[in-house]
Amino acid sequence: MNPLNTLLPACQCQQHALGALTDVVKLGGRTYSIDQLLDKVLVASGPIRVYDRPGGNVMYTVSSGQSVGKIYSFNRPSATNGGQFWLQFDHPTAKWPNGVPKAAWITSDSYVDTRVLETQGTQTLKQQMEAEKEKAERQEDPVSYYLKKFGLPVLLIAGGIYTAVQLGKTVIEKKL
Repeated sequence: MNPLNTLLPACQCQQHALGALTDVVKLGGRTYSIDQLLDKVLVASGPIRVYDRPGGNVMYTVSSGQSVGKIYSFNRPSATNGGQFWLQFDHPTAKWPNGVPKAAWITSDSYVDTRVLETQGTQTLKQQMEAEKEKAERQEDPVSYYLKKFGLPVLLIAGGIYTAVQLGKTVIEKKL
């Protein structure tokens, strides 16, 4: 674990079930690996203060329902940035003289609409780990995996069809 991440319990480096090490961020009460948040547009579910740099000055506040911006980088918690995990995106209007957008920052404890993240294909850490576990099971023993996943429903349907056919035969025999 990165020693800087001990400053904020919700933000830490964790190892996935299959061994991938990643930074973990808690947003809107859900835990995400940072790779799931990069290149995603965040939308405010409550007022979010936007800063000029980690631990810096508030530039403006984003209201609930408004887009915060597309996350392209992050800053781990440290003593110099208030022990917060910071997410970086382009400032919507402020630009450098060469036309490049200035950076803007929010903390990971901001009010983020997680439903909007889901519509962009973002998975929580738990969902990622479940998908990795399922993939490993499927690769390890495909026959067992598919029997476990589809065996019972197929048996129930086949049994239902067999029973219906037998009942149909009985009804036809009685009429003849």
